[in-house]
Amino acid sequence: ILYIALPFTLINFISFPGEGKFDGMTVLSLMIILWSSDVGAYIFGMTFGQKHGHKLFPSISPKKSWEGYFGSLVTSLLAGFLLSHFFIFSVSYVHALIIALIINIFGTLGDLAESQLKRHFGVKDAGKIMPGHGGLLDRFDGAILAFPVAIAYLMIFVL
Repeated sequence: ILYIALPFTLINFISFPGEGKFDGMTVLSLMIILWSSDVGAYIFGMTFGQKHGHKLFPSISPKKSWEGYFGSLVTSLLAGFLLSHFFIFSVSYVHALIIALIINIFGTLGDLAESQLKRHFGVKDAGKIMPGHGGLLDRFDGAILAFPVAIAYLMIFVL
């Protein structure tokens, strides 16, 4: 329960800053950066890493490549920059890029951790709600590790 619930509970700290007014743009920005990272990893990994690429951690997740990882890094940094530039994410460029880097690194680690858990327990999908997609947990595995670190950064250096 703590593995899944605690990271998402922390979202309250950035959703209700200050006087208790709801601000969903910060949460949305974190999600967009995470989704951009996932999409970048998929596109670059399929394009450059699938056939002749360099495997990231083949014993944990054989399809992940370093090419996909660096694609995810570029797309997450680009997303962070654009969100800050267009005032969707109300932090400076520097903070947006640092948060994008945090989300990218810890999102990848979260994805690998969930893959390792599935491999350890001998299951292909972490649920039956979204068969073929690794389960519902697979949609949020990156956020489970990335969001607590990003939220801690925001609370210490920004908010």
